[in-house]
Amino acid sequence: MELSGFLREYGCPHSSLMEGDLQSRLSDRASRLLLLDFLMSEYQAAQIYYTDKPFGLIKPKPTASQAVSAKYEWYLLHDDPKG
Repeated sequence: MELSGFLREYGCPHSSLMEGDLQSRLSDRASRLLLLDFLMSEYQAAQIYYTDKPFGLIKPKPTASQAVSAKYEWYLLHDDPKG
């Protein structure tokens, strides 16, 4: 993934970091510090968010194929009450 796509996905409010050539976007010190500030802010927000949630308690949402598989397996394990 290119840097601008990553920044857009994470909701970066600084359009100067996402538009134009990568070399020119990060050519000056102020732009690099702006990028570093945004990334560190995101990191700190994630740390705060996950401080109260132990990793084992966070369950990712199943994908559609996983949900279909689970339902199919359930039907295989349980007899049809009408059958």
